[in-house]
Amino acid sequence: FSEYLKSHSNMIKETCDLDGLFNKLKNDGIKIGVITADNYRQARFCFEILKLEKYIEFLGSGDRYLNKPNPQALQAFCKKFSLDINEVAVVGDSEIDMQLGKHAGLSIGVLSGVGTEKMLLNSADVVVKSPCDILSVIDNYNKHR
Repeated sequence: FSEYLKSHSNMIKETCDLDGLFNKLKNDGIKIGVITADNYRQARFCFEILKLEKYIEFLGSGDRYLNKPNPQALQAFCKKFSLDINEVAVVGDSEIDMQLGKHAGLSIGVLSGVGTEKMLLNSADVVVKSPCDILSVIDNYNKHR
């Protein structure tokens, strides 16, 4: 699969302005971690192609942690940054991601991937169309905490 990714790197595309989103999150002091079933090298390669690796402060890959929805990687993220798990928002596009999010303070489903709205609403606290829509959700959540 790694060879396939390298020979088809032009197919790796953003779902929205992720550079702008991650830059805003980082400037707001939010720690950015990714928990994926992909292996570390494949995930890192994708972030390099997208020029996002500078924002990813934690990468919990399937070859380094137990698979989602097991919270092992989420707990490691919290430990690394001295965060309470309730301070973390999990953003994802699958029901497994949202099941992981049940361990966190907030689970945000995004419709830019594999999940349907109906599927994500089974476990998500909120569902948005695009990852770039999470900023308003986080702002609203922080106002009402």
